Amino acid sequence: MESEPSEISRRDRAHELGLSYVRTTVLLNGGAILALLSFLGNASQDALVQFELQSIKLALLCFLVGISSMLVALLVSYSYDAMPTESSYSRFWSENIVRVNSFLGALSLFGFVAGVIWLILGAGVPT
Repeated sequence: MESEPSEISRRDRAHELGLSYVRTTVLLNGGAILALLSFLGNASQDALVQFELQSIKLALLCFLVGISSMLVALLVSYSYDAMPTESSYSRFWSENIVRVNSFLGALSLFGFVAGVIWLILGAGVPT
């Protein structure tokens, strides 16, 4: 059985890794939205690449799902930390928070990848 100091250290490392993951996925999805909007703002008729409007809409939706899922994960984590340990809410999340946040993290990463795929599939060379 592990001693309590190493368990706290393990928990601290897991916390830091989780925050790093959240920051990274929010940065990826938010950066993708900004890059796409910047490209659209500067696009002209003689651009080397054109995108179908539907693929742009779907990509933006995927990036938004990625950001939203991480914000929900942050909200769940914050409310879990803010609640008293003896509350039923805290007991429920003690058993489920890792599973739910893992799902939301995977959904965020999937949103980014799906958005990029939609953009690739919708790209074309103007004729």
